[in-house]
Amino acid sequence: MGSETADPETAPPPGPRPRPGGRTARTRRQVLDAVLAELGEHGYDGLTVEAVATRAGVHRTTVYRRWRDVGGLLADVLDAAGADDWGPPDTGSLEDDLTGLNEEIHDALTARPARRPRADRRLVPLPAGGRGAAPPVGRPVRALRGGGRTGPRAW
Repeated sequence: MGSETADPETAPPPGPRPRPGGRTARTRRQVLDAVLAELGEHGYDGLTVEAVATRAGVHRTTVYRRWRDVGGLLADVLDAAGADDWGPPDTGSLEDDLTGLNEEIHDALTARPARRPRADRRLVPLPAGGRGAAPPVGRPVRALRGGGRTGPRAW
């Protein structure tokens, strides 16, 4: 038995490979979609791990194990948004490309969210002093900017 060496052209790259699909990816997508839906319906102050888990159809332990808290959920939503494969229009003309890009930006900034029926709107009492509490996103934002460990387990 001699030592065998793998052909460098056919050997898999070193280190862990991200899984493009499977149960983990499905669960992550379900949870991130649930975070966005909960934010849209209840805002930051109404966002809870329990509500996200219920909407995603997973046990809350799954959410706590992977994201730990609301800050971790928000950081992962921001991180996932950075992986968007959107590209600017390519019409073959710089002027037409810039016009198309301008129209997309305008449409995105002026779009009105769908309104809920009046009976379903909820009044959310503000904390004492009449101001909403600032969301605790310092750690997730620092992690996304490269200040230490990154990913949901960085907190």
